Amino acid sequence: MDTLAHKNVAPIEVLSDGRRYKRFSREETVRIDFRGQTATGNLANLSATGLLATFSSSSILPACSETVSVHIDIDGRENVLDVQGLVVRIQIPTEYEVKDVIEIAVNFSDLRPAAKHSLQKLINFLLIKDKNYKT
Repeated sequence: MDTLAHKNVAPIEVLSDGRRYKRFSREETVRIDFRGQTATGNLANLSATGLLATFSSSSILPACSETVSVHIDIDGRENVLDVQGLVVRIQIPTEYEVKDVIEIAVNFSDLRPAAKHSLQKLINFLLIKDKNYKT
């Protein structure tokens, strides 16, 4: 795992744990829309096939197998990524002592070509930013 500490930006971790796609761990805002509701949380990690985000357990949240719209803000820019996905897992993270956080995993397997391109463009941006960042 490679980690860089960025000034005024959360660190990016490129995880190489035998997965098919690299995942980026960033603390950025993620919003999911479902059934006319919006839940706002924190991005835990992002890959070409999906994301994991944390939300307050007091928030109204989608159900497993529910289709959601995902909006990600990076470095303060809103809607850098705006895609559809399917909730595939909902769990309480084991690392939290206070159980007021819920993790939601969203799968992006049915993306249209334009959405796949946007996602790949964002991942490439994060890769370039990670490798070329100068302190």
